[in-house]
Amino acid sequence: MSEPDRLRDIGDLAATGTAAWKSFLEYENDGAAAESLKVWQENAARINTARREAERRAIDAGIVWRHIDQARTAGFLCPDWRHIRRQPDLIAAMRTALVGVVVADAQQLGVMAIVDAVRTLTVRSNAASDEPNPVGAQQYRQNMESLLIKVNSLGALLELTESEHASIANAEIQARKQWLDINGVVPNDDIEARWNAFARPEIAEDADGLASTLLDGDPFLPRPDALIEHASDALADRAYDDGVEAAGAVDALAAQPAAVTATAAEISAIVAAHDSDSLPVITTAGLNWNLRTDAAPVTDAHLAPESHAGPDMPGLGP
Repeated sequence: MSEPDRLRDIGDLAATGTAAWKSFLEYENDGAAAESLKVWQENAARINTARREAERRAIDAGIVWRHIDQARTAGFLCPDWRHIRRQPDLIAAMRTALVGVVVADAQQLGVMAIVDAVRTLTVRSNAASDEPNPVGAQQYRQNMESLLIKVNSLGALLELTESEHASIANAEIQARKQWLDINGVVPNDDIEARWNAFARPEIAEDADGLASTLLDGDPFLPRPDALIEHASDALADRAYDDGVEAAGAVDALAAQPAAVTATAAEISAIVAAHDSDSLPVITTAGLNWNLRTDAAPVTDAHLAPESHAGPDMPGLGP
């Protein structure tokens, strides 16, 4: 059996396991009977066991962990896995798709930073001296931190070049710039709803679940507080450029800004053929079982409270 075929098996089982896990969550949320939930749990456990065995066979065949990790991760995260697995150069196709995931996460971080900055402006305009939702604010920062850890882990897995690091960092900058171009300096009426959507604990759960299957990577994007500070600076600069005082921005009418390119030209080359409009939304929590014994553990500092059940998630672990 060739290396590409073994990697396709691993990716197929990871994708199937993700689908099974999503179905289980849907059944659970819909209040399905306990017996039905048990069947879904057993199915997911069997798929997970089959994937672990496929990984073990790949190791025995001399395939390096990096390629195994890439196949598993692509199966977990990429909705277009069926297209990826058909490519003649599977390694290159998996890498291209996963770089697209990193770009999408960087763009989400940029949007989260600017949404938080605009919301802060709204809170201050309402004469609020304290954060009205401290629990949500803590979760918001945790979500950004978890996304950064995921980005760093994927960056290490893919062995991103310095040029790619720079391009992905630019994607974060351009994402918040585009958000400002679309929404203007003035906070929208629904800014709180947008902020709450980014404060959902599932964001950290999914990112932590994926990151726990991989080795830690060196950071190449700023930390959440720095990202938000940069976004706040950009917001103030835009207010000044538009002739709007930041302190009174809430009462001003937003001018129609000129459109800008969403991402740098080099990003387009990195993620050629990747549909960047389809952000990965696959839930990976509960799918983090790995044969690797040298994977760096995710510490409590990396996790939101009760956000990640670890490799022995009830009913779905080994």
